[in-house]
Amino acid sequence: SEQKRLLYVAATRAGAQLIVSQKEKRNNTSYWKFFADYLEDFPKLPDPGEQTAPLVTESELAAKTVVQVSQQIAQSWEHAGQATYTTGAAKEMTVESTKYLRSSGSSQGAAWGTVIHLLLETAMLQPEMPLDSLAYTALEQQDLDGAMVNDALAVVQTVLKSDIWQRALASEKRLVEVPFEHCLAAGDSETGLPTLVRGVIDLMFQEADGWVIVDYKTDAVTADSVGKLVDHYRGQVNGYADTWQLLTGEHVKEKGLYLTRLNQFVTVD
Repeated sequence: SEQKRLLYVAATRAGAQLIVSQKEKRNNTSYWKFFADYLEDFPKLPDPGEQTAPLVTESELAAKTVVQVSQQIAQSWEHAGQATYTTGAAKEMTVESTKYLRSSGSSQGAAWGTVIHLLLETAMLQPEMPLDSLAYTALEQQDLDGAMVNDALAVVQTVLKSDIWQRALASEKRLVEVPFEHCLAAGDSETGLPTLVRGVIDLMFQEADGWVIVDYKTDAVTADSVGKLVDHYRGQVNGYADTWQLLTGEHVKEKGLYLTRLNQFVTVD
């Protein structure tokens, strides 16, 4: 295994030419001795003879030169420390700053959303897998009460019976928790720097006339506040659709939010 590692290093690091230096005597102590079999037909490098270090002469620098060089060094360090790009989460960059506030916006609400997303992902990818133990483990990992397992399973079962879920199952191609990444030009970024935008699309499926994008929302929303919630997340969902079309060139015909609290899919334009 060590020989294979060294061969790999030689093959990937050498570039155009590989020079192997080995002892003529007592070469058995060299880790590279196995190269001898590969080098029989290659010329030996000429012996350069005894070498001496070049003479170094001292030069006296003027105080002005020292100051100039010091300033150049400081400027170089400052330039090297300047960011050439930044990163951002697609959701945070596109969600509208409205007065809409999630009543479940606490860390517990976010943890609950993580559990539901995991269960729905598993239900789509592994429909035969029992979700009971997974739900309990997921709740425990998110520091939530294990007694909430029945509530979590009830939410998932409701989604699985929904029209949008059935459409996804009937589609020829469906994807879950789809990660994406693209670079936003400096002129289009609020920071003025190229921005690497990352995000994850909860559910996508392809029908005859295009893709459908679904984003799950576990917010504690009421029927009266659906409009505010949609306005709040409109930029996020539209951003997902634009990104998918940009990266794949394929048409997104429909996009929307699935509100787990209301068992409702709301399209977003």
